[in-house]
Amino acid sequence: MNTYPMSFLNTAEYDEAEVVVLGVPLDKTTCFKPGTRFGPRRIRDVFFGLEDYSPMNKRYYSSLKVHDMGDVVINDLQSSLNETERIVEKIYGDGKKVIGLGGEHTITLPIVKSVSKFYDDLVVLHLDAHFDMADEYEGQKISHACVMRRITELGINVIHYGIRSGDKEEWEIAKTLSFDELKGALEGLSHVYVSLDIDVLDPSFAPGTGTPEPGGLSYKELVEALRLAKNVVGLDIVEVSPPLDCNDITSITAARILRDFSLYYFG
Repeated sequence: MNTYPMSFLNTAEYDEAEVVVLGVPLDKTTCFKPGTRFGPRRIRDVFFGLEDYSPMNKRYYSSLKVHDMGDVVINDLQSSLNETERIVEKIYGDGKKVIGLGGEHTITLPIVKSVSKFYDDLVVLHLDAHFDMADEYEGQKISHACVMRRITELGINVIHYGIRSGDKEEWEIAKTLSFDELKGALEGLSHVYVSLDIDVLDPSFAPGTGTPEPGGLSYKELVEALRLAKNVVGLDIVEVSPPLDCNDITSITAARILRDFSLYYFG
């Protein structure tokens, strides 16, 4: 693990923590503009600029026992995914929840594989501009463009929201929900894992991402969708690419989501 001695995300030692932040700076299958490997570090760097108090939750972030474990050491693609899966399984085995910071969207696969070992009725809420349901991309079965396809093959239901780009086959085998449909789909679920690709936001709200797509959600619309999810047992925020950002808008947005929804889901 790569650890950071001064992390403003850190409010507790590991043994006392209820939630563990884990960075996975993977940037191996990015197909357009790389840079997501810098996401976890930059989100940490800008987090110090946020107020401790969350107006949305009327609580202080520091009231939640969070341990920042640092980053998974990235080697080749498969060994990096295997190591991520191993670490996340230990976190849940220790009775804690995880917030994953990417990195490319591929990191969701090993995290969900581990989380599903503890919740056999797990459902993934996938917020993204893209379906990520390709069977393979550029000859690879394990890719950010295939991650939700691989998760469905594990027998896990995926609910898509915010999608506005995809191959013809993806539109034929999957669907993106309206807000009202999303509300109905999430009612009564026992265990939900939330995977948030920052490009679900319109590029005017989150320019720092590798495959921006016009026509996305506003920040307010994203918050309204995220608030629908109950019984959340894990969260990741992926595809933040600091080299492509403007004035840290995207990194700060990710940090704000992390602060507010770590409290909302796990507080």
